Amino acid sequence: MFSQTTGDLNNDGKDDAVLIIEENNPDKIIKDPKEKDKTYNTNPRTLIVLFSRNERYEKVISRSDLLPTEGNINYPCQKDLLAGGGISINKGKILFTLANVSNCGTGLTSTDTFTFRHDKNDDFELIGRDSLSFSKKTGAELKVSINYLTQKVKVTAGGNIYTHKQGNDTWSKISPAGLSKISTFKIQCFGSSTSGCEWSI
Repeated sequence: MFSQTTGDLNNDGKDDAVLIIEENNPDKIIKDPKEKDKTYNTNPRTLIVLFSRNERYEKVISRSDLLPTEGNINYPCQKDLLAGGGISINKGKILFTLANVSNCGTGLTSTDTFTFRHDKNDDFELIGRDSLSFSKKTGAELKVSINYLTQKVKVTAGGNIYTHKQGNDTWSKISPAGLSKISTFKIQCFGSSTSGCEWSI
């Protein structure tokens, strides 16, 4: 078990559960070819959503191809994206947060939080995304908040986390589109074009 959280996700007054299960296979602990004392845990993680029904838990979502592994030998500086984020439940919604922090090679730190709500088919719709990025050197920060229900986007730029300067908000709209589902939502981490994560929504 990597992590677990509980809360009512389908408004029936019962605590449901969201689990992250990490495989425990020693063959997937990879040694660094240059630093003999350094290893990378590439054991896959599975996201499981359980509903409390009829005095037992019923599995409604299971994704073994969604979550990033703790490490990747091709990106030795990248910290575990779930260590500073992970899964939580807030006001009946599932919040999935990735914290993109590097030990070297970049002065930029970012977090992305995706908010999903339960739908009538026991899936979960992506209704929001909130991003925060800042420079570890200067403190300059950028915030982006997207509401997929209203198609509104708020960008807050010009702020600074060190001086506590407040940024300025700019509003815009995105084109209407169907809501993505947690059952098909995709995240590509440690890909060829990025040292962090990209997502398909």
